[in-house]
Amino acid sequence: NPHVGGTRRRAKKASARERFEGASGLLKATEEAFARFSFWGRLHAMLERADVPLRTAEFFYCMIVPGFLFGLIAAAMATPPLVTLMAMVIGGLIPLMVLWWKAKRRINKLDDQLPDLLITMAASLKAGHSFRQAMQAVVEEGAPPISDEFKRVLTEAQLGRPIDDALA
Repeated sequence: NPHVGGTRRRAKKASARERFEGASGLLKATEEAFARFSFWGRLHAMLERADVPLRTAEFFYCMIVPGFLFGLIAAAMATPPLVTLMAMVIGGLIPLMVLWWKAKRRINKLDDQLPDLLITMAASLKAGHSFRQAMQAVVEEGAPPISDEFKRVLTEAQLGRPIDDALA
């Protein structure tokens, strides 16, 4: 029994690993299929603005699932096809609206922190520090989300990306 049970556990782990690899392939194929469309780029930018740790394809499927669930519920209630279609659209738009709200809230926080950021950087530059040291001061003294963004800029600059590109 101990030996048979161990084999079953290994088989379960292998099948879970295989399922994850299949989902990864599906996400990659979705990214490749939709990458040329402009809405895909806008969705990716909104995910970055909202600081949501999902890939664009993952969020896309997070939009599709509620759409189908809302459509299924509407169809189960024997509604006309147009109402079912509208329910699917509404269900798909709910995650997008939540993402938009999170992005807007984060951008507003960044805007509120901008005066403090400029004061900190100006003081650091007046003290004779370099621009990178001024950004490091913002990372150390600032509060999220602005400190997180400047930490990302510094990390990209350390990896060899030009400061202008990292700031953009």
